[in-house]
Amino acid sequence: PFVANTPKIKVLVTGSQGFVGKETVTLLESKGIEVIPFDIMNGRQDITDYQCLKEHIVTYQPNRILHLAATARFDDARRNPERATKTNYLGTDNIAKVSAEYHIPVVYSSTGTVYMPIKQEMPITEKFEVGEQISTYGRTKSLGELSIIRYCNPWIILRYGHLYGAEKRYHGLVGGILAKIRQGEAPQVWGGEQTNDFAYVKDIAEANYRALTATWENWNEIYNIGRGVELSTSE
Repeated sequence: PFVANTPKIKVLVTGSQGFVGKETVTLLESKGIEVIPFDIMNGRQDITDYQCLKEHIVTYQPNRILHLAATARFDDARRNPERATKTNYLGTDNIAKVSAEYHIPVVYSSTGTVYMPIKQEMPITEKFEVGEQISTYGRTKSLGELSIIRYCNPWIILRYGHLYGAEKRYHGLVGGILAKIRQGEAPQVWGGEQTNDFAYVKDIAEANYRALTATWENWNEIYNIGRGVELSTSE
């Protein structure tokens, strides 16, 4: 828990309308934390617009930033690498620079995909080297990490496992299966031997909360977030 005499936490949450964002905002507000939503779905709230971001910071004066906004689907990033680079890298670079300018601690949501392709013996630990980035998504998120480390002080980077939850609709393994069931169709698994660490969205929200309220000795660190259990698609 954070120290009792710490000023009340006031968090700017980018991507507040997204899959992880909605769940995290609900949890933070239930804990009495003031949330400042920032999401392109809300109108002119774009992390790639530095001036807009800066104006929001000046107006609402957060003392934490939780950066969740991203092009988060592998297929979307692959089909439109320019947009993924603009959002995941340049947008994160803006977050990092504005946090440095106003001395705001940042928690950055990254991904275990940055380790790909894995060339070391499992299980994955934070000491693993970042991989060669075979996917556009992984590459752009990895570049975002470098911006956070370069400009922010303090920072926390959370590398999520394979996210699932009822609201992750129509994409991802669990989302795809749920979509089939909702449509009255039988889910099909092709192959099924690929393994992941499946992380439930409510647990991810809890990890975000703990990072935002961490005591200062736990900052400037990277943390893998998952169950620590390897499961195949078939399992």
